[in-house]
Amino acid sequence: LPTAAASNALGDLARKAGDLNLAKSYYASAAQHPSEAGQQAYASLVRIDLPQNPQQYLQLRNTRDALGRWYLEISNPTPAPVNRLLIELVYPDQQGQIRRVQRQFKGTIAAGEKARFYSGMVIDPKRASLYGSSLLSAALAENY
Repeated sequence: LPTAAASNALGDLARKAGDLNLAKSYYASAAQHPSEAGQQAYASLVRIDLPQNPQQYLQLRNTRDALGRWYLEISNPTPAPVNRLLIELVYPDQQGQIRRVQRQFKGTIAAGEKARFYSGMVIDPKRASLYGSSLLSAALAENY
């Protein structure tokens, strides 16, 4: 059976050879192990995959305060700080038509931390189920 250390090393070789899909596969396999090599593989996987697939790594939750203001709670359980998040908001307008708008979260969310982001909108409680959000893109913060 392949070990986490071996899969991590094969991921490194594939990445250096420019085969990112193969590298992701090896890193994902190694990252399932709770060893140091598994943690290193997960960090490498995050480094190469999170910018294209942030929804696989970051959690986005819709909340509202007592005044109905729509907030997004963004959790970053990864070992990497992230920034430049682009979020799509889906909401009903005054006529009930579904609208989509993109908002950028410009702050940095540290590894293992959460951030709260105000959408700029108030949720109509009668239509609360029509509000939604999705994470379109994110970047790894500098120096990671």
